Order: sequence, then structure tokens, then C-alpha cells
Amino acid sequence: MKVPLAQLHDILPGPDTGIIDNLNLVASAFLIFILAICFLYRIYHTWPRHRLFRQARRELNLIFKNHQSNYIPAVNALLKKTASIYWKREDFAGLYTHEWLKFLDDASSCHFSRYSDQWESWSYSGSEISAKEKKEVLRECRKWLRSNRNRRPL
Repeated sequence: MKVPLAQLHDILPGPDTGIIDNLNLVASAFLIFILAICFLYRIYHTWPRHRLFRQARRELNLIFKNHQSNYIPAVNALLKKTASIYWKREDFAGLYTHEWLKFLDDASSCHFSRYSDQWESWSYSGSEISAKEKKEVLRECRKWLRSNRNRRPL
């Protein structure tokens, strides 16, 4: 049994939604605009940090592939160059071997200090580093770079 709508007298019409819909649309557009501005602002300020991280990581990979005999001195140079972006030169310039590795450990959750006995011989006497140790040092360097990528450059 169908009842025609004209016979239903107890249903009241709802409010006019034209104005409310327009206000919701304007508020939504404004909110999206504000969120887009915040997102672009964040990208603008973090892009240089991530660019430095990607560049250092690329250089580290090149060192790993191309430097067989002077691997540790090249890694040392890269780490010092990267550290000079984030810390004052006076903080680390005079550090050698044990102190330098401790500085790297303190600046991150890395464990460079476990190589402190061999590091000096790898750096200055030209003794060969094994493939396993080379990969471990590479892993520690990547970990150090990752842990410092969100630091503000000087």
C-alpha cells in the first residue's frame, strides 16, 4: 500500500541548507589552504638537511666502492667534513683516534669506539682492512649519518 506524499501533513521541512553548505565549503577550503602552507613550510625548512644527508650518503657509497687501500682515511675525511656542517670546528678539530671515535659515538648511537685499537693502524700505517670490517664500518657510518640528518646545520 502506497501513501502519496501529499497526504503526509505531519512532516516538517528541514532548514535551508544552502548557506550552511556554502560556509562548510569555504571553511574546508581555508583549512586545506592552511594545511598546504604548513606542509610547504616544513618541506622548505627540512629540504637542505635531507639534501646534505643524501649527498654524504652518496659520497660514502662511492668511498666504499672505489677506495680499497685508503678506505679509512677517506671515511675519516667524509665524517669530519660532515661534522663541520653540524658542529663548530673547535669541538672536534683536535680530536684523533680514540677521542674522535668517542665524539662520533657521543653524537649518535653508534659504536665506533670498538674499532679504536685498529683505527689508527688503518688510518696511518696503511694496514689492510678486511671486507667484513669494511662493511661494519660502512654500517656504522650510515647509522651515524642517519642519526644526525635532522640536526640543524650551523
